[in-house]
Amino acid sequence: DLETDFLEVEAAAYPTLEALRHDITAEDLPTGFDLVHARWMVNWLPDERQAQRRMMAALRPGGILLDEEPDFVTIHEAAEPPELRKVMRAVTLHLEAICPVNCEYGRHLLDDLISVGLTDTDAEARCAVVRGGSPAAADFLALSAEKLKPALLADYDVEVVRLIVV
Repeated sequence: DLETDFLEVEAAAYPTLEALRHDITAEDLPTGFDLVHARWMVNWLPDERQAQRRMMAALRPGGILLDEEPDFVTIHEAAEPPELRKVMRAVTLHLEAICPVNCEYGRHLLDDLISVGLTDTDAEARCAVVRGGSPAAADFLALSAEKLKPALLADYDVEVVRLIVV
């Protein structure tokens, strides 16, 4: 991780836990790890499979790679009311247009892990359905929409954006 401050504080309480500051896009990881964990990281990288190969190579024989990646399909396909779906779809499309992010990567993760040679591979998913007015919509989603408001106002229905960010 490039921002390890929180992890370093927590790891100090566990002598066998090591937090590393590392840029996986630029170099290989050290090797011999029992566990390599990534959360909401790989989907932001320009080459997901390169990162997964590097994480896999860092494992000792029998080690575990735990990669948790988001898939926002429920946010923009199942959120209620329909206006929230439209705004969140616009937010994810805009993010994908300006960043190297795949907002639906979670569904592709297992195939990518298998394609880079990981064996004994399994996957499970958790689905959150977001409703307008819920804490997720009122906080995280509204703040995301607010940050992207100028672009959303330029490219999407103003009234729908106003519903979320006003």
